[in-house]
Amino acid sequence: LYDRLLDRVREIPGVTAAAWTSALPLTGETWVDQVARPDAVSPEKFTSSANYRFIGPEYFRAIGMPILQGRSIEERDRGTAVTPAVISSRSARTLWPGEDAIGREFTRSDPSQRFRVVGVVADSRVTALEAEAPLMVYVPYWFNNEGRSVLIVRARDGLAVVPAVRAAVRA
Repeated sequence: LYDRLLDRVREIPGVTAAAWTSALPLTGETWVDQVARPDAVSPEKFTSSANYRFIGPEYFRAIGMPILQGRSIEERDRGTAVTPAVISSRSARTLWPGEDAIGREFTRSDPSQRFRVVGVVADSRVTALEAEAPLMVYVPYWFNNEGRSVLIVRARDGLAVVPAVRAAVRA
């Protein structure tokens, strides 16, 4: 259902990107969980809390957030043994200071759940304008969409595509 709707929306003339997300930017914290290096000798030293967002492949293009290193989540990532993740620059600096984060693995509060960094994005105040940019982890929406999803659409003329996007959602 999600994929069919995205395909319909992407076919609308003027749409340049469309993606699913678990929460729009500036809507506060959603899923906050640990982010930890599995190789940490002292777990408390390398454990922090991060905001997790569930996203689709075109999410960063749809909201205009630059990927600084690596890539975004891609369709080819479905079903991989280790869940791919894109992390914020601050998350990368916190977990691997002075090191390259691409290809590194981390866990959350459930240590059996492993993630592999495929990309690093710019720090952004995605939870609130008045708050410092938090540690962010972006994982595929098909990993866990918490039963809710928000459709983000970028278009050359946003108002012009609204009726067609509404019609695609209704269909």
